Amino acid sequence: MLQGSEWLAVDTEFMRESTYYPRFCLLQISNGAFSACIDPIALTNLDALKPFFYNPLVLKIFHSGRQDLELLYQYWGRIPSPIFDTQIAASFLGMGDQIGYAAFVSNVLDVQLDKLQTRTDWYRRPLSDEQLHYAIDDVHFLSLAYSETTERLREISRLSWAHEDSSALTNKTLYDIDPLNAWKRVSSSYHLDQRQLTNLICIAAWRELNCMSNNIPRNWLLRDDQLIKLAMTDKGTRLDDELHRTLGTDKTKRYKLDLKPIQQSIIDNHSITQMAALADRPQELSPTAKATVSKLMQRTQDIAKKLNISPSTLANKKDVTQLIVEPNKSRAVIGWRKDVIGDELIALARKELTLVPDQ
Repeated sequence: MLQGSEWLAVDTEFMRESTYYPRFCLLQISNGAFSACIDPIALTNLDALKPFFYNPLVLKIFHSGRQDLELLYQYWGRIPSPIFDTQIAASFLGMGDQIGYAAFVSNVLDVQLDKLQTRTDWYRRPLSDEQLHYAIDDVHFLSLAYSETTERLREISRLSWAHEDSSALTNKTLYDIDPLNAWKRVSSSYHLDQRQLTNLICIAAWRELNCMSNNIPRNWLLRDDQLIKLAMTDKGTRLDDELHRTLGTDKTKRYKLDLKPIQQSIIDNHSITQMAALADRPQELSPTAKATVSKLMQRTQDIAKKLNISPSTLANKKDVTQLIVEPNKSRAVIGWRKDVIGDELIALARKELTLVPDQ
C-alpha cells in the first residue's frame, strides 16, 4: 500500500515523564490514500518500514518534527530524510513561528480537531477507539494540509525556503548527546565566574551520564537550581561532600551513584572545560556594537512586516549578534536568508561600525 509513495505524513506518540529516553508508543503514517497506526510495543521490529523512511525519493512530512526525528533517530540510529516540516512551512505563510498542529489544520483546512486525547497515556494498552481515531487524524489531516500548504508557498515563491529550513532538522548533531554540553541547557548559568562554570560543566555532565544509565529524568536526580548551587560551592569545600549532602543517602544507593569521580573530573578537565566555556560564552559587545544590533533588529522587524512573517523566522537576536561577531557563521547570511535579509544587514552593520567609532 505504500509502494510508489512520493511522500509520507508521519507522526509519533511517546512518553518520557518518568524516563530519560522517550518511550516509543505509536507510529502513524499516511500517503494520502492509506493511513495506519503501527504499534512499536507489540511489534518490536519496525525495520520493514526503513526502506520508506530512508528512501531519498520519498519525502517525510512532519509537523514540529524535531522530537519525532529524535525518537526515530534513537530507534533506528539514522535520521529519516528528506523531510518537510509543516510548522516551519506555516511560518512562511504568516502563521507565526511555532503554530500548534490543531491551529495549523484549522487555519489551512478549516477543520477543528478533537483535543480530548492530548494528554492520554499512549503507553497503556489496549488503546481505545477514540485514541486511535485521534492518532490517525494527526497524519490524515497532515497529508491534506501538506498539499494545500505547498501550493500556497509555491504561489508566493517560498516553497524552497520551507524545504531548506526543514532539511536543517536532519543534522544529526541536533540529536547526538554530548554530556559535556549538558550545562548549556541549565538556566541561570550566565552569572557564574570561570571556576564556577567549570564546576557546572562537570556536575551537569555527571548528572547526564547517570540519568542516561538509570534512564530517569534529569530533575529526578538533581534540579537545575541544585546544579547552580553546587557549582557555586566555596573553593575550599569538597564538591563530593556537598553533592552527597544534596542527593541524600537513599537516592545515592537507589541509583548506585559514584560520587568520587566528581572532584577528580574537575581537576582533569579544568583546562579543557575552561576553553569550552570561554568559546561558548557570548562575547561582550562594545557600546557601538550593541547599538548596531538594535538597529539591525529593527530593520529585521521592518522586513518581516513587509513579508508578513515573524521577525524570528528571518533572524533572531543571536543571529544578528553573530553577524557582527562572526559574520560568515550567522544564519542570517546562509541560504535564502542571504538574499532576503543578510546582505542588507551586513551592509548596514559595516556602515554603523565604520562611521560611529567607540568612545
